[in-house]
Amino acid sequence: MKLTEIQIQELYTFTKKKGIEYIDLQDELVDHLVCAIEDELSKDPTLTFETVFKAEYKKFGIFGFDGVLMERTTQLEKKAIRLFFSDMLAFFKIPKLFFTICLFSIFHYLMSFNYLVEIVYYCAGLSSFAFVVYNLFIRFKDLKKVSSKYLVATQYRFLTQFCISIFYWIVAWPIIVNDGALLERPIALPVLLTLIVLIVLIIREQLENLESYMEENYSVSA
Repeated sequence: MKLTEIQIQELYTFTKKKGIEYIDLQDELVDHLVCAIEDELSKDPTLTFETVFKAEYKKFGIFGFDGVLMERTTQLEKKAIRLFFSDMLAFFKIPKLFFTICLFSIFHYLMSFNYLVEIVYYCAGLSSFAFVVYNLFIRFKDLKKVSSKYLVATQYRFLTQFCISIFYWIVAWPIIVNDGALLERPIALPVLLTLIVLIVLIIREQLENLESYMEENYSVSA
């Protein structure tokens, strides 16, 4: 037995009342409920839509749709972390390894001149941070808009928080450690600057992939 458009719309209204604002999660939940309800009504035509609907919703447990939302959010965060470190690891494998070595060598050479250490470190760090901020809030500003409408697009917000946290500790580290830390660590600083540049490249690539995914799967121009 197929549900009517009115009944399906009722399911969408119900998911919204239960606090599910993400369009993609609404579609997933409604699709699940439609299949389950149609299956039960086909088995026993004497049942009513309302009876089966209430029974199916109870199967979501005491947390209801909120439990599904929390589970999907956790899954997306774990996926974003896996992708980030997977992309980072790629820079330490051939062929990208050559780029990483060259980048490190350049920073190491510049920092061999003591009078350039602080200039290179903070200029490179802050410039990279500024570039990331530009990408997050200007270049990919449309992703910020759809991140409140589509659950999958909340990866944008996660990347924003994750990236800013990493940059804070990398840029603030020499200040936090002790005075003269920049001059005392000739190897550590080029490593940190290399990581900063790699993070910039990874974040930009992931945002581009998310933008393409939204356009292909949800016809959202981000």
